[in-house]
Amino acid sequence: MNEIDQYWKFAESEQHFNETQAGIRNHAATWMLAAFAAIALLLKTEKDAQWMVSPAVLVAVVALMATIGLMVLWINDQLVYQRLLDCGFIIALKMEYDNPGLPPIRTMMMYAAEGKGMSRWMTYFYTIPMWGFLAVSVAAIFLRQSIGSTSKGMSEDQSLVVLVALCVGQLVATLWVHRKKAEVGATERARQLGNKDFEAMFEGTDDARERLAKVIKRNRPAQAAVGGNAQ
Repeated sequence: MNEIDQYWKFAESEQHFNETQAGIRNHAATWMLAAFAAIALLLKTEKDAQWMVSPAVLVAVVALMATIGLMVLWINDQLVYQRLLDCGFIIALKMEYDNPGLPPIRTMMMYAAEGKGMSRWMTYFYTIPMWGFLAVSVAAIFLRQSIGSTSKGMSEDQSLVVLVALCVGQLVATLWVHRKKAEVGATERARQLGNKDFEAMFEGTDDARERLAKVIKRNRPAQAAVGGNAQ
C-alpha cells in the first residue's frame, strides 16, 4: 500500500470516531431535554402537595443529575473519543506536511480553526447547559417558598442546607469540565512526533496560522506528483 492509499485510510477511522461522537451528543441533547421536562413537571406541582422531599430540593436534585450526566457524556466525547480521533488526524496532517502531493484537507481544517481545533467550541455544547442547570438550582434556593420547601421528612432549614450542597456539587462539576477542556486539544499529540516546526503549527498564534498557510500554498495535485515520479 503506497502513501496515498494509507493517507485515505485515515478518513475511515476519523469517520468512525465522528459518528460515535455525534451519537454521544445526541444522547446529551436528549438528556438535557428530559431534565428540563422533569424540572417543569416539578414546578407545576401544587405548593401544598406533601412530598417526602420538598419540590425545591427535587428540582435541584434533577439539575445535579443532569449536570453529572452531561459531565460523563463530555468525558466520553472529548477526553476519550476526541483524543482517539486526534491521533489519526495528527498523523494524516503530518503526512500532508511532509508530502506536498497530498491534498491539505486537515491543514485547511486547522487553519480554519486558528490552529487550536474545534474541541474548545464543542465543550460549550456541554458547559452552557451545565451552567443553566446550576442557575436553576440557585433560583430554587431563592424561590423555595413559592416552589415548596417543606416536606414530611425534611424541615425548611434542612431543605436550605441540602439545596446549597447540591448547588456546590454542580459548581464543582462544571468548573472541573472547564478546567479539563484545555487538555482536549491536539497539541500534545503533535508534540509527541518530535518535529518542532510541525508542533509550532498548533500554538494558535499568528505565526502558527502562517505556517499552516504555507503548507496549503505549496500543495500540488497528487496526480501530478505521481506522474512526475513516473517520468
